[in-house]
Amino acid sequence: MENKVIQLDLHGVRHEDVADIVSEWALLWDYRVEGFSGKIITGNSAKMKTLAEGALRKYNFDYRHMSDGSILVNGKLWIK
Repeated sequence: MENKVIQLDLHGVRHEDVADIVSEWALLWDYRVEGFSGKIITGNSAKMKTLAEGALRKYNFDYRHMSDGSILVNGKLWIK
C-alpha cells in the first residue's frame, strides 16, 4: 500500500469526544496500514491539542505538533 498521510479533522468535535475519536482513528489506521502516517487537524485550540496529544500518548504513538494547527502522527513508538 502506498504510504499516504491519512487525515482526521477535529473541527466541530466536542472536547469530551476528542480522546475517543483520536484513539479509535489512530489504532484503526496503525493496525491497517504498515508505516502509518496521519495528520490530525486540531486548529489553534490549546485544549483540543492537549486532548488529542493525551490520546496519542496513551497508546505510545509518535507525534509532533505543527505550526499550522495540526499534529503529525507517525505510527507507534515501540518501547522495549
